[in-house]
Amino acid sequence: MTALQADTEIETASRLTARPGPADSGAMKHLYARHRLDLRPADLVGALAALPATGQERAAGEVERLWSADGLACYSVRSGFHLLLKALALPPGSDVLFSAVTHPDMPRLAQHHGLVPVPIDLEPTTLAPRPELVLRAITDRTRMLVVAHLFGGRVDLGPVAEICRSNGILLVEDCAQAFQGPAGSGDSLADVSMFSFGILKTSTALGGAMLTVRNPELLVRMRSIQLRWPVQKRIAHLKRIVQTAVFVAMTKPAPYALLARLAFALEIDFDRLVNSSARAFPAGATDDLVRR
Repeated sequence: MTALQADTEIETASRLTARPGPADSGAMKHLYARHRLDLRPADLVGALAALPATGQERAAGEVERLWSADGLACYSVRSGFHLLLKALALPPGSDVLFSAVTHPDMPRLAQHHGLVPVPIDLEPTTLAPRPELVLRAITDRTRMLVVAHLFGGRVDLGPVAEICRSNGILLVEDCAQAFQGPAGSGDSLADVSMFSFGILKTSTALGGAMLTVRNPELLVRMRSIQLRWPVQKRIAHLKRIVQTAVFVAMTKPAPYALLARLAFALEIDFDRLVNSSARAFPAGATDDLVRR
């Protein structure tokens, strides 16, 4: 069974569990959420305690030094990718190759910059982009390949890295689902590695991302651009902390079952209600949401 098949089966089971029928909706006392946040109450208390702190640039610099010599702290992977594309200033109409299974906002950001996303099908047993399809997709307009590491696994970048080097293509790895601990700042074969610490991620920091940018000149340009962007307001982060605390409380088995029963009684699609909490940001609002 592949990781994709396993995730599909888990998702299907979660959907079946999340829809109580008439016979069992009243009797159901406990329901386990399909995803539990990697958070303890002490983490939320710590986040609240840090809200009044000043010196964001100094704090970001300390995190970057702990990460790697070529690290860059960003608001999110999406804002980091937006920053990368802005710094590169690729010619309009350039092709950006993507793993065919990826977060939909990533190709949307490429389109936002006037670029053309090109999907590359994956090898089912490894979830890596198929090298022969990468070669077939390359044209004189191709400038970048973005490889997504999926479901907590890592793919071997060796074959596609060789193709990228031979054709002068930037290799970016999206590690939003594949953080393996502080010692891992990305594959040295990639030009840029991107890691997410959003609410749903393992080792969440309630937001934020770290990028490893192995081209010093590109890193300087990205850092210079980001310094001109507005800083997230404390009230926005406070709202996120409160929402997360509510989410953590409501996904305990007993409250979650109560919420499911209430949704059934009100004839609300419980699956849709749950999924809406993690939906992608709306199209057309890209620049407003990533420049923070």
